[in-house]
Order: sequence, then structure tokens, then C-alpha cells
Amino acid sequence: TGLFFQGSDYNIVQNNLIDNSTQDNLALVQSDHNLVEGNRFTRAAHTLWTIKCGSYNVLRNNYFNTQYQKIGEIYDCENAGYGDLGYPKLNSLDDTKYNVVEGNVFALTSTPVDASPYAGIQLAGQHTIIRRNVFYHCIGPPIDLTLYADEAKNDYGNKIYNNVFYDNQFGGISVSIDQGSGYKFLNNVCKNNVFYRNHFTRYDTRWDWYNTLSSKPVQIITGRTKAIQFEKNDIFNSNSDELWTIALGSRTSSSNPAPHP
Repeated sequence: TGLFFQGSDYNIVQNNLIDNSTQDNLALVQSDHNLVEGNRFTRAAHTLWTIKCGSYNVLRNNYFNTQYQKIGEIYDCENAGYGDLGYPKLNSLDDTKYNVVEGNVFALTSTPVDASPYAGIQLAGQHTIIRRNVFYHCIGPPIDLTLYADEAKNDYGNKIYNNVFYDNQFGGISVSIDQGSGYKFLNNVCKNNVFYRNHFTRYDTRWDWYNTLSSKPVQIITGRTKAIQFEKNDIFNSNSDELWTIALGSRTSSSNPAPHP
């Protein structure tokens, strides 16, 4: 890892070029009240930055660009940390709260073939604020509100507002399906954002629904109609009343709802 903090608070990472690590460029693990500002993050074998079971961290006015994998992760700790270096492995769930991501540029992510696409932010935190960022040329979802066991079972109270999503290839935002009991997904809000001329490009051939979505003007992909509120966003491709600007369904379903204008 380029920069690794575990159990480390009140640090400042400012005005650096952080490039080409063989794991994560920056990891904040069980670390609180850190400021990451004015940096340029490029290329990482895994992710440019990750926040795991850490709270009250701020990522502000940075530039992110990677042709290898995803840009950012915010979720809980499941067997996290570096035990081989003497750090304890951590299991700390529902413990990634009140982080802020603001004023950043998310310029590029990559994607594998026939695997899940790499996100701009893979989000399963609690009470996260994501505001005033620009997301463009992300091949995977710029923001992916995700659920899976166990590190991503608590995804609630997040606020996504005043961002611009432009010319991304997996829509602008992706929202998980309902995973059933044992998962907490509620009170997420997406408000006052611009979703403009995003689209869907199929790199994963395993799912028939992705073939249906291929080349469609998708701005929002959601697997649910509950527990997330979209309010006062600009959602537009090129014509009024276009189909597929909002895609509702599941990649594993053979009977997703028909599109509506």
C-alpha cells in the first residue's frame, strides 16, 4: 500500500502525487478525523483509496484517475488490516460513519470483462456525505450503493447531492437490490445532482439484462424503489421522455419491468 493508516487519527495528507501502488494508494482503517486534500491519485493495483470502519474523515479537492481498477471504497471492516505486519485483524461492522467526500474529480475507472465493473465509489457506509464532485469517464458505476456480507451490510443515512455525473458507461449511480433480512439499507437521499449523457456499455456478458441495457441512455440503475429518495435531480440524455434514463431491475432476473419515460 502506498499510505496505510490503522488506528491513526487527525492526520493530514495534502498536495501529493500518489501513484502506482501494488495494492491501495491510501488506506484509512479504523482511523478517524483525517483530512485528505489537494492530492492527485493515479493508478493502483486495487483501489486509489479506501475508508474501512473509520469515521469523520474528509476527502476534499482531490483528482482521481485509474485505468486499473476502482477509485474509492467506504464500508466496514471484515477481517481487515495487516496481521502479517503485527496489526490486529479487524471485524467492526456498522462502524463507518460521517465521512465526507467533496469537491473531487473522478476522471476514470476501468472494468474487467465478465466480472463486476469497478466503481468510482463503492459505498456501504453510514451517514456519508458526497457533494460537489464531478464524475466522468467511469466505466463502472460512478457511485455504487452496494450490499453484500459482511463488510457491506449497513448502508444507510447517506446523502449524495450537488454532484455532476457525465459520460459514464454504467449510468451515473447504481443502487443495490433488496438483500433481505440482516441488511440495513434505508434513509439514503440523492438530491440536486446532474445526470447528463451517461449510458450503458456491456462488458459483463453473464447477464441477459446487461444485454438489454447495452447502448441505452441509462442515467440511474436501481434494483429497488424503496429506502432511497431521488429528489430534484436533472436526469437527461438528449431528448425529452426518453426510455431507459432510469433502469429498474436486477441483473439476475429474467422479468425486469419494462422501461417508462
